[in-house]
Amino acid sequence: MSGLSGAQAVRTFYFPLAPLADVRQVVKYPATAKGGFLRPAQEPSRPGAFARGKVFRALYCRLGRYRPEIPCIMAFRLIVQLAPVTMLTYPQIDPIAIAIGPLKIHWYGLMYLVGFAGVWILGKKRAEKPWSPIKPEAIEDLVTYGALGVILGGRIGYTLFYNLPEFLHNPLVLFEIWKGGMSFHGGMLGVFVAMWFFGKQQHCTMMQLTDIISPLCPIGLFAGRIGNFINSELWGRTTDVPWAMVFPNGGPLPRHPSQLYEAFLEGVVLFVILWIYTAKPRPKMAPTGMALFFYGCFRFFVEFFRMPDVQLGYLALDWVTMGQILSMPMILIGAGMIYWAYRKPVPQNV
Repeated sequence: MSGLSGAQAVRTFYFPLAPLADVRQVVKYPATAKGGFLRPAQEPSRPGAFARGKVFRALYCRLGRYRPEIPCIMAFRLIVQLAPVTMLTYPQIDPIAIAIGPLKIHWYGLMYLVGFAGVWILGKKRAEKPWSPIKPEAIEDLVTYGALGVILGGRIGYTLFYNLPEFLHNPLVLFEIWKGGMSFHGGMLGVFVAMWFFGKQQHCTMMQLTDIISPLCPIGLFAGRIGNFINSELWGRTTDVPWAMVFPNGGPLPRHPSQLYEAFLEGVVLFVILWIYTAKPRPKMAPTGMALFFYGCFRFFVEFFRMPDVQLGYLALDWVTMGQILSMPMILIGAGMIYWAYRKPVPQNV
């Protein structure tokens, strides 16, 4: 073992079949073995800290059978010294932003307000463009219609896409909003329906309105994913990357902060792409197609790091998730819209 590092040597000797990340997890979270099964004990007071100086009486060692009484104390101390796990510490943020008596305002709800406010502010700027189909004064009503589409469509979409069996068993689950559950894809469809109704009122087409709001939607996406992160929900798969985090309700293992991945790609990157692209007149339907295409690509990619919904799991090939299935039509439809828009260009104000 002279050619191996200290951590690799210990792994090879004591855990010939275990990944190094699994060995480090045993170090990080003291455990007791009972009946041959590893059971987590009390976690360290700080998620990123190691339990140094602990005497591990019973450990699970992969030597072909369970050997809970093997004295591995020195070996684990060596791993702690030579191969520490570098992780980011999850910020302990109270999901409740403001509490006044029985009234509680959650950060997640405030993130929705931030998203709607951002759309309203930047929407007024875009409505001043000469090719805009609506006037700046109509942005307030547009945001109202859009908010209704997001909330109603998001809830209905989650129920149908992610919770259909329970809905068929108990249709009233649709109204149990205190249990959570919102779907982006449902919210997107809700916004399309809302823009169709609003377009009738403003004497313009749905596509003209979606072209206007497409570069504004990433603001809400960014805020929503930050809300997911604060709520410690929709976390990613287990990993040992240096920026992994242990989420309060995600178990003892470090995970991908997939909410931040989505906030960056679907929020920041998508906003930059669409805002720059729509800074000058584009063919009708092209901005909407760009939004659908790039969001679908980003979401499909992040799903490889995000844990699937527990009630669904992987739907095919042991890796395909519902989010990826719902994003594929967005990618195809978005690409088709871009192609069609440039094949027969039509000005946005027509």
